[in-house]
Amino acid sequence: MIGKRLQFHDETWQQLRLLASESMKSFQELADEAFNDLLRKHGRPANLKEALRRSAPRLLPVFWLATVAFAMLVIREWALFGHPWDVLLYAPCFVAGATAYHLSKHVAPRASARWWLPFLFVLLAAFVASPLHIPGWIVVLNRGREWLLTAFVAIGLVFVQEGAKSRFFAMAHTIATYSYGIYLVHVPVLTVAVRVWPATHNPLFWIAVLVGIAGASWAAYKVVELPGIRLGRHLTRGRATAATFAPPP
Repeated sequence: MIGKRLQFHDETWQQLRLLASESMKSFQELADEAFNDLLRKHGRPANLKEALRRSAPRLLPVFWLATVAFAMLVIREWALFGHPWDVLLYAPCFVAGATAYHLSKHVAPRASARWWLPFLFVLLAAFVASPLHIPGWIVVLNRGREWLLTAFVAIGLVFVQEGAKSRFFAMAHTIATYSYGIYLVHVPVLTVAVRVWPATHNPLFWIAVLVGIAGASWAAYKVVELPGIRLGRHLTRGRATAATFAPPP
């Protein structure tokens, strides 16, 4: 640590000694707290952790491009050599969501909710119209447009004001509540449906699949996810209480 000699007025020094005695902190701890608050007041990071947190919104887009490049490489290698690494193909989607989350902490939504559906239609039209007929790159480009669509939707949500009476956003909240269950059960439900009733050409088959996914995801949320959320809150609340009432060192 770097040492510097500081001078204080007698009254200030007496108040600092009194504060140290009442708070049961050393003068070094009080100085660290004061200088950290001073740095934050002027928008300067007080330590490496804060510096990384502040730089995260700028680094996440770069990280997203890196995951896209890496996932494209995985696709090429998988297509040539058969490596079962398709879980890495979801990395750009996860990073896009993390980027949108960090942006939501720093950006105020300005666009009206009425522009959200036209925005989605434009994205879907671009998704459908994008060219894929480039020899050797069909699979890569198909995945690439999926990643771009996910990124634009995630980041677009950050700039849209949520309508208090919007049915669309109410439906979106409902889907988001059960989204993890939908992700977990859609493949098992579809697999069972194909084996029990292999009539994929029949519209009733897909209606039954959607009903099955909705029911199974609701059950997964009520039986597995919601109890886990409550347990996590209970455990974190217990730790917070213990930390609050812990005796001073």
